[in-house]
Order: sequence, then structure tokens, then C-alpha cells
Amino acid sequence: MTRRTAPASAIAILSILSLACSGDADTGGFPGGGAGGGSGDANDSGLADDFDCPAGMIELDGGSHSLGERNPTNADEWSGTIIPVTTVRLEPYCVDRFPLPGREGDTWTGDGLSWDQVARLEALLPRYGRRLCTVSELLYSAAGPENWRLPYHPSAFEEGVCDIEANTPSAMGSYPDCRSPTGARDFMVRSSWATFDPFAYGAVRPQWVNDFPGEGVYAIYGGTSAQDTFFAPSNYGVHFYGPGDPSYTTDGLRTCAAIGVPEAAVDDAWAAQMASLAAGGSLATWIDTLEAGTAD
Repeated sequence: MTRRTAPASAIAILSILSLACSGDADTGGFPGGGAGGGSGDANDSGLADDFDCPAGMIELDGGSHSLGERNPTNADEWSGTIIPVTTVRLEPYCVDRFPLPGREGDTWTGDGLSWDQVARLEALLPRYGRRLCTVSELLYSAAGPENWRLPYHPSAFEEGVCDIEANTPSAMGSYPDCRSPTGARDFMVRSSWATFDPFAYGAVRPQWVNDFPGEGVYAIYGGTSAQDTFFAPSNYGVHFYGPGDPSYTTDGLRTCAAIGVPEAAVDDAWAAQMASLAAGGSLATWIDTLEAGTAD
């Protein structure tokens, strides 16, 4: 597996990271690193849909939860790229069952997102009734109310439960057991960009000497199928890039939305966009198209 060098912004800020050479995947080596209720459709959670979320999303109750890495050895080993245990308080929300393009059977995109692309996309999502998730929302979606370390197991990594190819994974949903306690699918294949909310920010901030890249507006949540990443390879992993940094294939996205019966026209418009994204296979091209449509 090829390894890459972290961007200058990350090296200058987080003194504990020391990375080797490069590749398209966001999977740099970490010195000494090792592996570390909601409702949905009947196939995933055994519960019936309540139709209070846009199509393809899961409704989660939110609430107050103790989430993050409880093992102090792991927290120290991955300091700066792990969310130590903290209390998060969430409003009810909807989250994508699958990462974008968001539908079982879809092919994963051939590219990921950069900080600059995420900033552009954040301004475009509300017209489709969507928004960026927060880090804490994704953490709860993946770990569930019992705070599992992996989406499919409370603590133990199991090879082959989720797709082992983060750069060229099989179609979404190909690994039926790659399912979190909330019914979300395909966590731990690629990471997801998110807004860096106060709960997650407050938990991670004491591990940093200086400021986060991009002033801590966004973070990249979650581990990937690779176990030699410079960030914690678990539900508690988190890492950062800033303006001007490149995109990496394994830094993708799943979106969130407010609870409520969606307007059919908005749902239809989003479905059309996801069909376009799936057909084109590029997040970068899709964002350009979204912006052009807004200009029109």
C-alpha cells in the first residue's frame, strides 16, 4: 500500500504526525500505529419507516450520549486524530443511510472532497433540503447509543465485514454486515467531511498545540477500510485539512437533514442530482454542475 505525505498545514500544527510518501488515498502511516436508536427500513433495523425524513435517510432521536474512545491507551496513541470520550447532545436529525451517491447498488465516486469543495457544497445543499452533518451526528450514527468502536462490533476489528478497498470499493451495500447499530450502512469504508461541532471540537482541542486547519470549521470524520492510517482507524477517528489542501479519494460525504416530511419536489430534485452524480462518478464535476445550475 502506498503512503503519502501530509500537507504542510497539518504537519506544522500537529507535531505528533510524521508521514511517508504519497498516493491518492488518505492513508498515511502513523508511527507506532495499530488497529485500534434510530428507525430505518425493515431490511436494516427491523423497524418500519416513519416517513419523517427525505428518501434514503434514517431518522435518529438525538439526545445526550457518552461517545468516543474510552480506552486511555488508544486515546494517547492516536492523540490529535481521535475523539476521546465526551458527552454530546443532539437534536433529532436525519442522516443518509449510504454515503453519496447515497443509494444501494451505486458505484462509489472516483474522487473525494477537499476543504474548498466542502465549503462550496455547504452553500448548495439547503436548496435540496440537506446540509452537512456534524462530527457528533456522524459519530452517533456510526457508534450508536452504546458507543461501539466499530460500526459492526462494540470493540473488535473484523477483516472483511466492510469493504477492504477504500479507493476502489465494490458497489454500495455489497457488504450487508457493514451496518451500524442505527442502521446506517458502509461506515468504515471511506471517511466523511462534516462540520466540527462544539462537542467534538471541545473533546479534540486539548490535544492540539496550535489552531486547526481552516480555523476548525470542518473536520473529516471516521476511519476507513485501511488500518495503517495516520488517524484512528475506528468510529472515533478524525482528521483535518484546510484551504488549498488537495482532495483525497477516501474523504467523501454523507449528508444530514432536519426531521420533517419532505416536499416531493425537493426530494425529486435531490434524487435527480444523485442519479447525475452516480452516472458521472465525480464529486468535483457534480459540484461544478450544481453551481452552474444556481447561477442559471
